[in-house]
Amino acid sequence: MAISAHDNFRVMYPGGAFALEGTLTLLDGLDHLEDGFVRGLARFPTAARRLRRAYQELPLVRAQDTMLAGNSMPYTRWLHATTADDPVWRDQRLLAALERVDVPVLLHEGWQDRFVDQTLDQYARLRARGVEVALTIGPWNHVQVATKAAPVTMRETLDWLAVHLAGDADRVGASERSARVRIFVTGAERWRELPDWPPPARARSFYLQPGGGLAEQEPNQAAEPSRFSFDPADPTPAVGGRVINPSIAGPRDNRELERRSDVLVFTTSVLTEPLEIVGSPVAEIVHTSDNPYADLFVRLCEVRANGTSLNLADGFCRLPVENLDPTVRLPLDALAHRLAAGSRLRLQVSGGAHPRYARNLGTGDDPATATDLVPSRRTLHHGAGGASRIILPCHQPGHDVTPEVTPQG
Repeated sequence: MAISAHDNFRVMYPGGAFALEGTLTLLDGLDHLEDGFVRGLARFPTAARRLRRAYQELPLVRAQDTMLAGNSMPYTRWLHATTADDPVWRDQRLLAALERVDVPVLLHEGWQDRFVDQTLDQYARLRARGVEVALTIGPWNHVQVATKAAPVTMRETLDWLAVHLAGDADRVGASERSARVRIFVTGAERWRELPDWPPPARARSFYLQPGGGLAEQEPNQAAEPSRFSFDPADPTPAVGGRVINPSIAGPRDNRELERRSDVLVFTTSVLTEPLEIVGSPVAEIVHTSDNPYADLFVRLCEVRANGTSLNLADGFCRLPVENLDPTVRLPLDALAHRLAAGSRLRLQVSGGAHPRYARNLGTGDDPATATDLVPSRRTLHHGAGGASRIILPCHQPGHDVTPEVTPQG
């Protein structure tokens, strides 16, 4: 099974906000299936330009009559179905299927695909039940799993079928697979085989410092907080990341984004040795807002020696209005990446990533039909109010059952 979701509510409402860009791109493409696969792919590079008006206009339902006029896809129904228990999602949440599957399952995924989190969830659920399951994650985006990744995925699939369907165990040697999990470590540009996911890791905490630093030492209790504002009339834009459209997906240079006043940036000193992160980082952001209707977007980046800031993993959530705890614990995307000595680690904190996540209008009104906009002013604490940090699962050499490998493909 490759690049697939078992819970479409999570696809449409990641972190609690409507996935505006991904949904409109999907519906635009599905409405042209009769054009064929190649022509369908050709629509991706122009999707952002063609759909820009729909990303910006309010209310969100208006896109059904403008950009999606004549489109038979259920945009409006999805836009109004804001909770997982809405009847709209009844046939699109297949969690029960993961409790019934009892055949051997091979999962293929790319680190830059939109469905990595669900693929890892599928692996964990099947593994916990004792189902024979294997996992391969390569350096691909959504489309590349079906194109660039084909030499790897097709070979592994044929080997898997030969062993588990035809009973030809001798064929397994051709795949060079000797472990349950195979991941590509970006930065190191090497495949690694693991006995399971997630692998053993050493947790390292990097604290956000006043003035924009990021270090393993906690800031002084007297440290002043950092502040920024989010204005839904000029929402913080999305740059790259794990989206379906390959023309805007994956690692991108974030320097222009980081120059905005609504993005806080925290950066380490130059690394004196490589830093390898394998697993799911967690951000603990001690944060308050003068407006309870607010979102939080956190991004981990590698800053190269030439200053380029490339995104590695993101985390997003629509903050619950009733939550009085200022500490927001936010899981980031799983990754396997090695930062080289001479580079730096950077963390971004902002109030959104539009149109990847529909902007928070700041009012609490129905986001499908509302048009009023109210900004929010944020405070991120470092000292007496609490210490914000990012917790990284760092790879520990020697814990792998098999060494790094460089198979064909």
